[in-house]
Amino acid sequence: RLSEIHAAIGREQLRHLAKWNIRRREIAAQYNALLGDCGVTVPVERDWAEHVYYMYVIRASQRDELISYLSEKGIETGIHYPVPLHRQPVIRANVSLPITEKCVEEIVSLPMYPQLAESEVEQVASAVRKFTEDTRCQE
Repeated sequence: RLSEIHAAIGREQLRHLAKWNIRRREIAAQYNALLGDCGVTVPVERDWAEHVYYMYVIRASQRDELISYLSEKGIETGIHYPVPLHRQPVIRANVSLPITEKCVEEIVSLPMYPQLAESEVEQVASAVRKFTEDTRCQE
């Protein structure tokens, strides 16, 4: 349950939600343009849906190494869903879902918030691209 203070703050922030959603969609479009061809999987938006990009989650085959690399560059990332649904304690299904498991091992959230500047998006994308290029050259 929210306190009155938290509820008041939440109500005030709701006034900004539409413009924040628009801005996050702009940032996601910029990320997609910069990362779409560099060896990571970017989010796909279907024609019938409009994503608000509360998070911008990519898939990278060397996720942990990418996270370390970005951290060294001062870029924060996150793994917001480290445990797949079928492994959650409330469900704990005894099933084999290898594609789901692989996806969970590859997901990483890049910085995403409405105040993120275009130059910062470019900096993040440039670091991701550099990592993937360097990684491919080592193979």
